Amino acid sequence: MMSLLAGTSAMGAAPSPPVEPWEDGLRTGGAPGTLEFWYFDTVMDDGSTAGFNFFTRPPTELAGPLKPRVSLNIGRPDSRRVREVIDFHADEFSASREHCDVRIGPNHASGTLVDGFGRYEINLTGKETAANLVFHGSVPAWRPGPRDGELKPGIVFAWLPFIPYGSVEGTLTYDGAVHRVRGTGYHDHNWMNVDMTKIVDHWYWGARTPRTIDWSSCRYSGARKPWDLRRSPRSSWRAIRRSCSATLAKVSR
Repeated sequence: MMSLLAGTSAMGAAPSPPVEPWEDGLRTGGAPGTLEFWYFDTVMDDGSTAGFNFFTRPPTELAGPLKPRVSLNIGRPDSRRVREVIDFHADEFSASREHCDVRIGPNHASGTLVDGFGRYEINLTGKETAANLVFHGSVPAWRPGPRDGELKPGIVFAWLPFIPYGSVEGTLTYDGAVHRVRGTGYHDHNWMNVDMTKIVDHWYWGARTPRTIDWSSCRYSGARKPWDLRRSPRSSWRAIRRSCSATLAKVSR
């Protein structure tokens, strides 16, 4: 079993480098055969929820040209949801390599790390919904694996949480009204050079509060055991269980 303690490299051989702001910048260049997205979600005190993505291209169209997309998914306090997915032209996309500064049409996500804690702002506008939110990390950014996200030679599948848990406030627009909101938030950055649907059998992900756990269970295609990640209070993230040899050997070639 491989230990993946936060701050420790594979097999616990040496401390891994701290997460740096540039790692939330553009990593793939938007090249064909790659996918990159910046994800944000919230649970608000009024009972509403929301999730937002900034994509370099649709997740199922890796072979195609750059085709930036944003998605807005807002859950009303009564649990009814409204979702919008909006595609843009390639020339409407830009992203910095120095830190998170992503623009897709009128939509913008920007932020950096301050002493290891994320500080971000997102602004999105759809036909029926909008979001203008500021995130402040309460838990430092966390590195779950190698810096380059390489699962095996030539296969990159990276997930880097910049705000594992934090506070958020601002406005959500839905049902023709602007709602001032406050609650908890999360942000991660994902990039890969392989179709996720071809190497991942399933991925269950969830979060509670800092006093309980955040968790993920990811089973790669052909692996006999899932990769489970959990966070307990005042401790590092840990890979509780991972069948390393089965996982890496069975990743689709």
